[in-house]
Amino acid sequence: MNTTWLKSGIVGIWLLLVSAHAPLFLTFDSLEQSSLEQEFPRVIHMRGFLYQTPSQSLVLAAQPDLKSCCIGTSSKVSEQIFVKGEIAKEALTHRAVTVQGVLKREPLFDARGELVQLYVLEQAILLSSKPFPLWTIVGVVLILALLGWLRYSGIFCFSKK
Repeated sequence: MNTTWLKSGIVGIWLLLVSAHAPLFLTFDSLEQSSLEQEFPRVIHMRGFLYQTPSQSLVLAAQPDLKSCCIGTSSKVSEQIFVKGEIAKEALTHRAVTVQGVLKREPLFDARGELVQLYVLEQAILLSSKPFPLWTIVGVVLILALLGWLRYSGIFCFSKK
């Protein structure tokens, strides 16, 4: 009995299910595309800079070094995402971070009727963005130096007998 087609079908269905739930990596430019309107809410990964508004809310923006007058204002509402989740205040650095969460389109208006919020990233978590550790480089250099010294001194030889 030939079960190749059955195995291929099962693998295909499994890949389809996995890809349907995989987070989408989104950019600020792609937020402006109308094709995304039908995809909310959606689990996403997004890279940007975290800021804190005067009302203590967190905002993810594409631009580095924003002045406090530009954070969370109606003039930049389409370029900033309000972040709700388990993100520590220590993440507020001048470095770009990658966050994961559920992106929703939730327009919010202030008392004057101005749009102050368009997108919200709920259940947000900060993804690890560890730099390549310096000790790894130092360790590799030390091992190579030790092997070179052992070969030079004749203790360790790489040639075949």
